[in-house]
Amino acid sequence: MRKRLKDLYTAVLSDAEYLQELVELGVLIGSHRTALGINQEEFAKMIGVSRRTMTKIENGRQSLSFVVSVSYTHLR
Repeated sequence: MRKRLKDLYTAVLSDAEYLQELVELGVLIGSHRTALGINQEEFAKMIGVSRRTMTKIENGRQSLSFVVSVSYTHLR
């Protein structure tokens, strides 16, 4: 996961590739959250975003800020 995030931040991606990466990352985050037995609202509070923002992230409609990415990696 960390290598993939590093690659995502350092790579030059086309818009379509970037959007696909956002969707895949959102699915991965949602799956991880569900496996931990945490609902979206609790998870959103844990990483410092609103539930609405968490929904957008999991649906690939919003990118993660660096701060949120770091918060997420520390939850593991």
